[in-house]
Amino acid sequence: MVKSLSPLLLFIILVSGCSQTAPPQKTSYYLNLDNCLKAVFEQSARFPKNKAEENKKPYVNSEAVNLIDLLKQSEQSNRSIILYFTAYGCQQCRVMEEKVFTDSSIDKRLREEFLFIPLFVDERERLPHNSSIRLSEDCQIGTVKTIQKIGTLNSHLQTTLSRSGSQPYFYAFNTKESLGGSGNIKTVEGFEDFLNSLE
Repeated sequence: MVKSLSPLLLFIILVSGCSQTAPPQKTSYYLNLDNCLKAVFEQSARFPKNKAEENKKPYVNSEAVNLIDLLKQSEQSNRSIILYFTAYGCQQCRVMEEKVFTDSSIDKRLREEFLFIPLFVDERERLPHNSSIRLSEDCQIGTVKTIQKIGTLNSHLQTTLSRSGSQPYFYAFNTKESLGGSGNIKTVEGFEDFLNSLE
């Protein structure tokens, strides 16, 4: 005959089986977003989950970012997110990638301390599964009403998050808050200072 579990033991089992991380939509950062950004975050959840970016070089990634999954990864790994807005036609971006990101100290920190996500604003590939993101009238920037390409989404994100349209641009945040951004970085020392400001 199996004895019934005591209330205390049952409570321990239930608690241990629960996730220790909050759902992305319950994080402070998400809750403080305006409705336009929340809509983009939610619609991006249809995209494939993000691959482990820490093992990829910043100039070879052209995937659509699943922002909800990114928040989940940040929560689980306790690492802040850096969105690196770049472009194939950006000469200064190539300088950053060749002279700054290859520095051993910078490379190590980007791999181990952050979720570093390069986003090309001129990527012509369509969004996964030929999906599209519809923008409500009050969320439209310029003449764009429907986002169909990865580059258009990345450009929209940069403009909405930072009010900046130039590249390279770095925007950082975690599940609690926005950590700010910077586009005026040209040296290893300058990028090191930016990373230190995020701690």
